[in-house]
Amino acid sequence: MCIHCGETLDTATAAGTCVRCGALRGTPEPPLVLARRYRVERTLGVGSMGVVHLAHDLKRNQPVALKLVSPEHARDPDALYRFSREAAALAAVRHPNVVRVAGVGEDQDGKSFVAMEYVKGPSLEEIIVEHANRGAFVPIARALGVVRSLAEALGAVHAAGFIHRDVKPSNVLIEEVTGRPVLLDFGLARTPARASSKSIGTGTPWYMAPEQLDDEEARELELSARTDVYALGCTAFELLTASPPFPSIDLDELRGLHLRAPPPAASSLRPELAPLDASLGCALAKDPSDRFPTPNALADALEHAWRATC
Repeated sequence: MCIHCGETLDTATAAGTCVRCGALRGTPEPPLVLARRYRVERTLGVGSMGVVHLAHDLKRNQPVALKLVSPEHARDPDALYRFSREAAALAAVRHPNVVRVAGVGEDQDGKSFVAMEYVKGPSLEEIIVEHANRGAFVPIARALGVVRSLAEALGAVHAAGFIHRDVKPSNVLIEEVTGRPVLLDFGLARTPARASSKSIGTGTPWYMAPEQLDDEEARELELSARTDVYALGCTAFELLTASPPFPSIDLDELRGLHLRAPPPAASSLRPELAPLDASLGCALAKDPSDRFPTPNALADALEHAWRATC
């Protein structure tokens, strides 16, 4: 019997783990277990709206990532709505380059959580920084492979009827063993019909398309799949050059650059990228209608331009 809750232990599985409270035989006190299934082990990260824990799925005997609304937003209707929307978006997409939902439930206080596959590995942002710290760039072939994987992931997101709206290097994990890129964080995902909220805060400023900005010049521009093409273009630019197209830290200046300034040529930071300048420039066009229609079209153009130089 479990000394903490009295449940009968099955010693043939999970080294005597209690399926009710998650305690291991001989441990002094039971750990936190959500929905009698997910034993919380440690915190992986804390964002502006949520917290992610590493947990163990007692039913499937495997690690998972548990995302909950952060305590300070637990009573915020908007935060709860965004959280439920993220769960719906993730559950609707099935693609190897999109983080997979393992389950949805509620904690002891009735707050919802999403259990996702645990992807062990660094973020794309960490990989870019690690290369830059060595005075190096991510190899071009590897970078274009990541862009292709993200393009296909976004294609699946769009086919499910959502726009991601927050594509950036920190929202991509690179699986340690396989090298698989995995797109995360659907907290801003919306259907095109509801993607009308514009603000410098709904997204990450260095990767936001002009139509995401609350500005008179962009008011008539609709959010669409081409909004994600712009963010993927910014991500590809940074992956290849170790800098976003517009690296300013002044939000007002950054807004103006996204709205009016032509993007710099990637070759100005890394000369061998000259064959890719035109494709990246197209992805970063101010008017959505001037961009590639889909993320895969951007990946196609980059790959074709690079192959032509080989």
